[in-house]
Amino acid sequence: MAPGTGAALSIQEESLAQEVLRTARHAGSDPLAFALAGGEDYALLGAIDRDAAHRLPMIDSGFAIIGEIISREGIWVNEAPLATMGFDHFA
Repeated sequence: MAPGTGAALSIQEESLAQEVLRTARHAGSDPLAFALAGGEDYALLGAIDRDAAHRLPMIDSGFAIIGEIISREGIWVNEAPLATMGFDHFA
């Protein structure tokens, strides 16, 4: 992201895959934290211009709008700063 920009995401627990919910609960982890930093990729995230979003075939496509790029640095999830930047495969 460009300096001075960030992302504001709105992700509800009920929107997570059932497998993620089950695995997180089995591990004793918060499902949202597990999905964001658990080390497995279970969905893809992309960005599209807001004016072009209405052209996406939202019905039966698997696409969901979960946030927006903002003019505030950092990544915000449900109005709170993201506590972790995820799993680093190269660490």
